[in-house]
Amino acid sequence: MDHWFVSYSSEDGTQHASRVHDELVGGVQPIPVWFAPTRMSVGHYPAQIDGALRDAAGVLFIATPGSMNNQNCDDELKRAREYGKPIVPLVFAPALRMTLLVADSQYVDFFEDFETGIARLRNY
Repeated sequence: MDHWFVSYSSEDGTQHASRVHDELVGGVQPIPVWFAPTRMSVGHYPAQIDGALRDAAGVLFIATPGSMNNQNCDDELKRAREYGKPIVPLVFAPALRMTLLVADSQYVDFFEDFETGIARLRNY
């Protein structure tokens, strides 16, 4: 459990996920993050994702309009729940109706101010 898994929709969340990744791994006190573009290797992708979720400290869910109805995100969140992992929604859009998979999770607001969101996330 040495990393946080980043779940996001490639439809509209890649830039947000990349920025969160860069800020967390590049900070004064780096936080290990499993972000598919930097950690996936050629091979059986579902097994790599499953292993990363199983070994994760928790999931950072990049909450965007595209991720609310994304099958890959839903699958990752369901698997995280099965493994008993905490899920932290990082909200990047106003007035999102959260998927039921994270409706009971305390979220971190990134919509108003990214730097404040990162500071709150680091203290989570």
